[in-house]
Amino acid sequence: MSSESSHGIRIRATAANPQVHFCVTNSSVVNWTYGVFGSGWLEGIYITNGEVWQCRHPVYIDRSGAGAKAGTFAFTNVHMNSWSDCITVIYATTILVNNCEIYHGSAPAAGTLAANLIKLATCDNIEISGNHLSSAYNAVSVNGAVLDGCQHGTVSGNLFRRIVGTAMWMVNGTNRIGTTGNTFTGADITMAAALTIDATCAKNHAKANVIAENVTSAFVNASTTCSWGSRGARVYTTSAQSIASGSNIKFFWDAATYDHAGFFDNGNDRLTVPAGVSRVRVGAQVLFASTGTNYRHGLAITKNGSNTWAGVPYLTVSGDGPCLNVWSDAVDVTPGDYFEVIIAQASGGSITAGGTAVTWFAVEAIE
Repeated sequence: MSSESSHGIRIRATAANPQVHFCVTNSSVVNWTYGVFGSGWLEGIYITNGEVWQCRHPVYIDRSGAGAKAGTFAFTNVHMNSWSDCITVIYATTILVNNCEIYHGSAPAAGTLAANLIKLATCDNIEISGNHLSSAYNAVSVNGAVLDGCQHGTVSGNLFRRIVGTAMWMVNGTNRIGTTGNTFTGADITMAAALTIDATCAKNHAKANVIAENVTSAFVNASTTCSWGSRGARVYTTSAQSIASGSNIKFFWDAATYDHAGFFDNGNDRLTVPAGVSRVRVGAQVLFASTGTNYRHGLAITKNGSNTWAGVPYLTVSGDGPCLNVWSDAVDVTPGDYFEVIIAQASGGSITAGGTAVTWFAVEAIE
């Protein structure tokens, strides 16, 4: 099926009781107000291996007039492009969005101030996985996936890229959603937040998500029963640093092995505590180059520029080319606190340190 137009509804899927299913495959729908519109007692729709392109609403399903929630509604290997909401499903169960490219790439409609790439309202049993969600427009507040009053599901393995607003937003009693293994990046713009959960939500959990770059807030959590899960970062330097003798030198870091909650402040060579974290452990390891003579070396982790805070990890040794390793105990922190690595040596001349995988700086969020 292929069609082009500039208005109206291309595919209308609606039903009265008894419920029915629709299937759309290998199709191209271009330039409609609604690409696929579903309503009534529609029990399921399957859209696979196609494109819904340059539509104001590529997919809009509203079952709010039906009796009980029903499903399945599945979207697989579909390229969607819109200038408003891309996928909207209301009052349904079993929502599957897999391996799709979902893109806000057209000039926004007049009066459109915001758009949601995926919006699910009062839906149960959700799987959003393996998708690429992005936007071409900086000036429009585009959100990624908004879950409004939804229950049970997983959001995993997605790339949220170049989204001005919030990449993942849970509101109005959205409960028991797992957010795992996603990557969030503002790319060349600034993303407001990777994941936001309001106070009405409960028992949502996130872990092993990567905050790549230009994300203002990794985790904005107003709920007392939701968590970012396992959080931390480990960074390293891709080249050796020259260390002058007799001075305390702040070590630089320019790459991350992982960063699960936006700790790494690359421009300032530090690990900064993000929102939602109240206690951490920090550690570092630095390998000094060998010079053939013994001399004194030092390594410390400072907090907010101070090397005298309670529990500061600090080590000095004498030797030739040693590898120094330090870890802290549990440290109480507030968002915005930062940690840096300071090293020193007393050889009488400059030597190098770092530049290999042996040298690293890490943080682990405990609470």
